[in-house]
Amino acid sequence: MHGEPQGLEEDELHDALIFKLEPTLDEDVAYGVRLLVDVAERSLSDSPFLDPTTAVQAIDRLHDILRQLARRPFPDGRHHDSTGAVRLTVPAMTWDASVRLAFDEIRMAGAGSRSPAG
Repeated sequence: MHGEPQGLEEDELHDALIFKLEPTLDEDVAYGVRLLVDVAERSLSDSPFLDPTTAVQAIDRLHDILRQLARRPFPDGRHHDSTGAVRLTVPAMTWDASVRLAFDEIRMAGAGSRSPAG
């Protein structure tokens, strides 16, 4: 939290924040990306799950997600009050972080495998 707590009511603050035990696909794009990365990685492992077709399908979905994200502004993680003062800063994904999340682990997992396209 940033700034003086003056004027902040505890109940209002509590109502403004949502705490959940599990991420959801609707609220956390990175969670969905992580699930697809896991599918692609498992599909590229030598055994018992080697399935290049599934890996390619997961990579295609990741491409679709990144294509849609590329057209949108990335929030900086700062939340302002009605006067414009920054009141809360949360971690925010950047374009580079999104691309790394989508492909770094798949690239490493596939480095020793046969080409999914091949």
